[in-house]
Amino acid sequence: MGKVPGLIRPAESREDVEHAARLLSSPAIKAFADEQRDEPGSIRLLTQNGDPVGAIAHRREYWELGSARLKVARAWECTGEFGDHSFRRTGNRSEFDALVADWLTSLSENGYHLAYAHGELALWPTHGFVPSFFHARVLVPVSRALTLKARHRVRPLRRSDSRHVAKLMKKNRRYRPRVFATGVPNFNHYVVEALDKTIVGYFSLGLLDGPRQPKVFLPEVETADRAVAETILAWAAPHARKRGVGALTFPLAADHPFARVCIDLGGYHQIRGASRDVTLDEEMVRVIDVRAVFEALESNFALRLAEAGVSGEPRELTLVVDEERVPLLLDPKGIRPIEETSSKTVVSLPRWAFTQLVMGYRTGADLPPDTVSPNGAVRLLNTLFPKTWPLSLCDHDIWDPAMKDRDKYVPAAREALKQIRLLY
Repeated sequence: MGKVPGLIRPAESREDVEHAARLLSSPAIKAFADEQRDEPGSIRLLTQNGDPVGAIAHRREYWELGSARLKVARAWECTGEFGDHSFRRTGNRSEFDALVADWLTSLSENGYHLAYAHGELALWPTHGFVPSFFHARVLVPVSRALTLKARHRVRPLRRSDSRHVAKLMKKNRRYRPRVFATGVPNFNHYVVEALDKTIVGYFSLGLLDGPRQPKVFLPEVETADRAVAETILAWAAPHARKRGVGALTFPLAADHPFARVCIDLGGYHQIRGASRDVTLDEEMVRVIDVRAVFEALESNFALRLAEAGVSGEPRELTLVVDEERVPLLLDPKGIRPIEETSSKTVVSLPRWAFTQLVMGYRTGADLPPDTVSPNGAVRLLNTLFPKTWPLSLCDHDIWDPAMKDRDKYVPAAREALKQIRLLY
């Protein structure tokens, strides 16, 4: 990792928060610092001779995996990843490495299960982060959408609509991306009204002009039925035609109700796994505490083992994930951590693989050969960690690499990129 380029400490005052907001070019840091006053270390500063020169910040979230609720730190920004001191501009990653390593230690001390980051594949995997989401989208030819008729009224979203939109989102929650990497700043948000003024649909629309952005982008959509879906398509189609776009694109799973309508109308669906292009950004997760994650998932494991008909005499084993060792008891009631074991049975795998299993991105049989030792443990991992196809809304260049700005890397950084090998 190299020499730590200064002293790292938590932000302890309003002045510290102001420094972090300036260093991270993010005024929003001030707002979520107020929201998370009870969260130790959510903003950490890198100082040199007492002066703040770098920062990293996270937002606390909770993710539901099955019946489990896990505490997640969502990395907001890290100065070592962008700005004048970034790897791209200097070819030096010491600031990034120091801030992230310190941050992960803080998360471990404060009861986090997982950490999440949307960031560079050239940087985050070094610290145990791994892409853990699929990317999906459905496309509808504009020529087809133009033949549809709007059967409902579309109007801009009002603040008073929040409760109704939240109800629609809850209904379709399992179909939505788990995380949104691409934000929706400057997007317009709309609702669809029935004749009786009931809100029956919601969507957001971005008409973008950047050279590395799609001209028309609809990242969010919720519908009550097919008539609402056709209304949204009919309303959006003229905007796309005006901007010379051939297809309306929605980042949805194929079984989302809106996506099913799109496919039935002649659209098509695409899904892809994580990128392996180290010049791109991805949505990455890292398990912070293996024992804590196992404890949180106990009820999930009990159900899955019961469904698989696993029975027999209780047995003990030790799970080894990189440097962490967790003794486990497997019996008819499930599998759970114990304090110690005399069993010589050991199942080992790297943290990146364990993280993808936890997230449902892969099951045991999907992992590359020889990732798990012994190979016979793969069957147990298949049972404990079924593939659930988690989705995220990715950056546009994941689908179209031509949108990526590759010229930002200085020669030293480009040379370093050649040495990176992604393990997944």
